[in-house]
Amino acid sequence: MGKIKRVIQLFLLRRAMKKLEYERRVVGYDKAKNIALLFDAGTDGRPVFISQIINKLRSDGKLVSALGFFNQKRIPEGIKSIDGVSYCSKRSFSLWMQPGSETVKAFVKKPYELMIDLTIDDSFMVKYVAGITKAFYKAGAHHPDYLSVYDLLLHIDHKTTDEKLADYAVHYLKIIKTPEEK
Repeated sequence: MGKIKRVIQLFLLRRAMKKLEYERRVVGYDKAKNIALLFDAGTDGRPVFISQIINKLRSDGKLVSALGFFNQKRIPEGIKSIDGVSYCSKRSFSLWMQPGSETVKAFVKKPYELMIDLTIDDSFMVKYVAGITKAFYKAGAHHPDYLSVYDLLLHIDHKTTDEKLADYAVHYLKIIKTPEEK
């Protein structure tokens, strides 16, 4: 049953990405103004972890939007509201993986220069949102099923934390230079 579910999920992701019309191009960290972050909120929303990353990016003059995912049916009560951070859960998507909540719909429709997926494990909903987000340049952890989703694939080991993945992504994005317009 798990293999069939996985094949269907990947089919839905590929189909959604084919329908998506947006411009892919290389955007370096220095030229990016608008950055999207995707993260696994766990059970507590991880406000300290995501707040540190957002503050670091904002201190560099970036506009940051973040979307945290809960693997539960509902978003837990008592989550601290952080400016620029939205949350969603399994119920934010239909059976066919269409965004059902206004939070997710608004996040994927907004154009970003950079999108960084900070999830280590294989959370399909996060990868699906990463695939349908209209970002010029996308960075995320390497996984053989999601090679077409990201432009910058970061090879990590099983000991890497979300915080280290964020540091790696920003480091490598700072190295990349935006090509000059002709």
